Amino acid sequence: MLRFGRIGAYVVLSTLITLTLLLTTDFLFANFFQWISRRISAIHSWWTSRAWVAEFEDISDSFEPQPEPEPEPEDLYGEHSQPAPLFGGGFQDGRIPALGLSGIREKLPVLQVDEDESDIDSNLFEDELDEEAEIEEEAPREPRIYTPEDYTLKEIQKQKTVSKRTEAIVEIGEERKPYQLPSLDLLDMPSETFNGPDKEEIHANKEILEKTLDQFNISARVVEVHCGPVVTRYDLKPAPGVKVRGITNLQDDLALALQAYSVRIIAPVPGRNVVGIEIPNRYRQDVLLREVLASQQYRMLDSRLTFAIGKTISGEPYVADLTRMPHLLVAGSTGSGKSVGVNSLIASLLFNSTPQEVRFLMVDPKRVELSLYQDIPHLLAPVVTDPKRAAVALKWAVDEMESRYRYLSKAGVRDIKEYNERMREWSKRSLADGNKEELSLPGFLPYIVIIIDELADLMMIARAEVETNIARLAQMARAVGMHLVLATQRPSVNILTGVIKANFPARIAFKVAQINDSRVIIDQKGAESLLGMGDMLFDAGHASKPVRLQGCYVSTAEIDRLVKFIKAQQPPDYLDIDFAPDDEPGSDSSYNDSELDGMYLAAVDIVMEAGQASTSLLQRRLKIGYGRAARILDIMHERGLIGPSRGANLGKLSYNDIISRDLTFSFSQPVKKIRRFPGFGASSVPDFSGCVLHYILMEEEELAVQKVLYLLSILFLLVFLPAHSAFAEVPGCGNVTGVWNFNEGDFSATIGADLMMVGNLNLNQFGQFGFMPPLGGSTPKVVRVFAYGPGDYLEMRPNISANGGGAYVNQYTLVMDAIYAERLSVPAAIYQTNPSNNNAVECLVSTQEGNDGIGFDGQYDGDIEPLVWYRIGIVVDTVANTMSKYIDGSLVGVQALDGVDGRWSLYTAEQGQPTLLFTSPNNLQETREVYVNSLAIVDCAMSAEDMAELGGPSPQGLFPGPPPPRECVTTGLWDFNQGDLTASVGTDMGTTGEAEFTIQFGTTTQFGIPDIQGQPASVLSFPNFIAPDGLTVFHGIDANGGGLYVNQYTLVMDVLWNADFNNMYRCLMQTDDRVSNDGDLFVGENNGVGVSGQYDGEILPDTWYRLAFSFDLVQARLDKYINGVLVGTQTLSSGLDGRWSLYTALENRPLILFADNDGETGSGYVNSVSIISCALTASEIATFGGPTAAGIGVYTPLAVTNWSQY
Repeated sequence: MLRFGRIGAYVVLSTLITLTLLLTTDFLFANFFQWISRRISAIHSWWTSRAWVAEFEDISDSFEPQPEPEPEPEDLYGEHSQPAPLFGGGFQDGRIPALGLSGIREKLPVLQVDEDESDIDSNLFEDELDEEAEIEEEAPREPRIYTPEDYTLKEIQKQKTVSKRTEAIVEIGEERKPYQLPSLDLLDMPSETFNGPDKEEIHANKEILEKTLDQFNISARVVEVHCGPVVTRYDLKPAPGVKVRGITNLQDDLALALQAYSVRIIAPVPGRNVVGIEIPNRYRQDVLLREVLASQQYRMLDSRLTFAIGKTISGEPYVADLTRMPHLLVAGSTGSGKSVGVNSLIASLLFNSTPQEVRFLMVDPKRVELSLYQDIPHLLAPVVTDPKRAAVALKWAVDEMESRYRYLSKAGVRDIKEYNERMREWSKRSLADGNKEELSLPGFLPYIVIIIDELADLMMIARAEVETNIARLAQMARAVGMHLVLATQRPSVNILTGVIKANFPARIAFKVAQINDSRVIIDQKGAESLLGMGDMLFDAGHASKPVRLQGCYVSTAEIDRLVKFIKAQQPPDYLDIDFAPDDEPGSDSSYNDSELDGMYLAAVDIVMEAGQASTSLLQRRLKIGYGRAARILDIMHERGLIGPSRGANLGKLSYNDIISRDLTFSFSQPVKKIRRFPGFGASSVPDFSGCVLHYILMEEEELAVQKVLYLLSILFLLVFLPAHSAFAEVPGCGNVTGVWNFNEGDFSATIGADLMMVGNLNLNQFGQFGFMPPLGGSTPKVVRVFAYGPGDYLEMRPNISANGGGAYVNQYTLVMDAIYAERLSVPAAIYQTNPSNNNAVECLVSTQEGNDGIGFDGQYDGDIEPLVWYRIGIVVDTVANTMSKYIDGSLVGVQALDGVDGRWSLYTAEQGQPTLLFTSPNNLQETREVYVNSLAIVDCAMSAEDMAELGGPSPQGLFPGPPPPRECVTTGLWDFNQGDLTASVGTDMGTTGEAEFTIQFGTTTQFGIPDIQGQPASVLSFPNFIAPDGLTVFHGIDANGGGLYVNQYTLVMDVLWNADFNNMYRCLMQTDDRVSNDGDLFVGENNGVGVSGQYDGEILPDTWYRLAFSFDLVQARLDKYINGVLVGTQTLSSGLDGRWSLYTALENRPLILFADNDGETGSGYVNSVSIISCALTASEIATFGGPTAAGIGVYTPLAVTNWSQY
């Protein structure tokens, strides 16, 4: 009995100990027995393998007459092998070493078997072991190790040039001389020693990675190792069921375990089922430019703009072609290797091209980076170091681009490659053919590479001009062989604007200071983890993830040798261009009568409209500098157009502008140039000294009879003009008599009479068309007007009474917001004044010198590019005999008309005859497809100042009137002051799943958390919900944004998280359960807010924040605010009626707060939640400010004063 009592006590005690072990730890007996089973299997595998290896050793010994020394393990590094072996002898942890077979393979050749057959047999043995390793989980293969396959010194020395050609013929003036391409001997030879990690270090890092992950319950093994010049990538294969995000969240823990400067994780490696862990090498290896230029990869690309970038993680040379990018953005902090990267790009191009093939335009505000290349024959102009001159240089580049497009158009080709081939063909023909001379083409066009080493300085000095010109070049310059390379060490949104980034898909990110800088450059994190000194991420624009490279290094001494070699062959060949800004003294030569340009003529029009002249007037209206404005006024004074100077003003006009603009004579010139000026009454007698001046300035070769006729016309005007109605005031100007905005899907008028379609009604289509670019951030509703046939037209009734002293409408303004889908092969009619006039259309868009301009009878001014929105204005004043043409508020040209009650006069409202739109007479097919957003007509000839104020196109159209009040209301508000989920506005909040039992209510004092602005507040405590658990919000908003769901709304909340969830994902909202209960809005692991990898701002632990999220899914846009301040804007992956849209109030399906399907949540506290029925603007959200103890409160709409608030 005593014995049984003792045994029973032992049993009870053992049971208690076992239960305590099970309840207080993660110990499971099942795992214990599985471990014992695996140990037994490992011992069995070990014994079997030893017997198998011994059997082959006996076989090899039987064929070996004399014993051989013990073979060394297989050299996986080739010629770069380190003395230390990867593994020692014997077995480790019961695993079969991967190098066990290498010893066997080295013995098998003793059998005197053919080498190829030996390889096949060894592969079969490997396959058998692979199959066994898959069966036995505890005996995995060791990782494959890949090392750089570098060129040997002898192979590099063989390559003397980067091209198969060593010499080219170039033209220097009228001479043709041979040009010797630089030899690679000008560059330094690389070291043949590989300084990557040795085998012991690789094995140690592998063990650390696997053990560290195992400590966090993540099962993964290293399957491959890629050794590069600077970093080594370990490819991990996770076990089935392991989440990739679980590995990425351990980036800092892995760096700590490896004692590494930084660790970068690629999850997953593109195109593979592994996760890459990039670890810096203990010793760096420089990648010299010569290594990459001598590589086969570089020589395979047959392009004059091929350049070396560096080497991949696997040590493979990496090259790129600038013509395919077609532009490149380079950014990185100081010392990251950005300037060296730009130098290697330039040097690559110099090794591969002649001055006739590639020219450079270099901008170096720092004055020290690109000055090394001064005076090389490849330069178009000396290196530009002044930011103001750089802005002018970009304007010159735009002009050059437009000129090249004209050359391509004349030659009938599409791009520079076809053009140069065509020029080569023509040059081979006889001189009698004369194609080149007849078309006035310049011959072979070189590529132009524009390099700007520091964009930030240019944006600070002339932001508007620089951004506009860079955008135009980036959008259009590729076809004409012009390419941009922009570099900056300030990767902020103020420098790398959305306009610039959108046109530069190819980008290089060097080391940056913070994660936000990386997102600005390559739209994702990663650059903040780089090592500097040439370590880069290259985004070619077409891959899902950037490629990590070590950039080429080229020393100053190497560049000096290269530049000296090139200079010794040719002198600099600069173009005769002046990049001096307008306000710089002596920036351009004085004007003479044979050099009157469009700027001078535009200035004349402005002065004539204003009735007086001043430098400030011209500076403001023409956007030019003081120096040029003053010179233009001097020319006007010299020509007698304006009176003597009185300080900054030059006084009122002294006579009417009868001077011919092109300084060639026709009899009708003096009459057609009559123009009315403000302040001139009927009794004014014009001063004709200008006509006399014009007569004196006429060329000597002008016929004498023309001069006589000119003098007679002046005498006629002296008698006729004092009593002519041209000097009478014109009353009643400024009434808008017709406006048509096509938002309603028909031809109804906002003001005036509806438009009427005559003929084929199917030639019009209303709606939004996907190919059109957005207008003001949104896609407008337009009318698509197809090419009208004979008898098809739109009738417009201007509803204007007779004016201008005649019987018809002699002064009017027609304006439209429109877009053309393509370059015009034939003219496109705008309007026709008289239905019975079968002679011509009164105004068209037509091609002249490669540009689509506005006008008639062969004079077409401005440039209407395809797929660009324009506001086209036509101001007709038959009293002054002029048609003034405007694009986006800027005057582009003036043409002479035929006088009062002539061809360009309209029928009056009383006469009842319409004006015809977008049609031509039956005998002409001058029509083209056009998309019109808005159309308007005014009963006067609007002034240049009024047209400038009218500006460019807008989504609201022309003369939209005062905007309606914003329909923005708070549809739901919850402040938890009652200690429950009661709503202050709208429907009470609810719960799903088990959330009802896990949330708590109380005050900040009761929970022991910070007060809000020093005051206790009633709050709700929520746990880390896992969907379907969560808080449900019934928002009460109807469908909006033109879709079937709620597409525009704003969510606001006051929240706090403690330090336990710092740097972890925390779900804020999921719109519904459509996407597997996955969250749709988060606080990211960087403590920013957003979704899909873009998290902006910073949420610190134990701090109250007021977060606001404005969703506008019409534009697929999310604006994110912290305490009333905009911290980020991102484009969502789905727009109208997509993932972030809400179900409507009628469908009664709620959005869910703080819940996610895979636990990416964190417990916290919420003081107040509000939802509003529109996408609030920044000014509206600014009124919310920061969190308050009283909560968010009901939103009070701001007074809407202009359309920009929508």
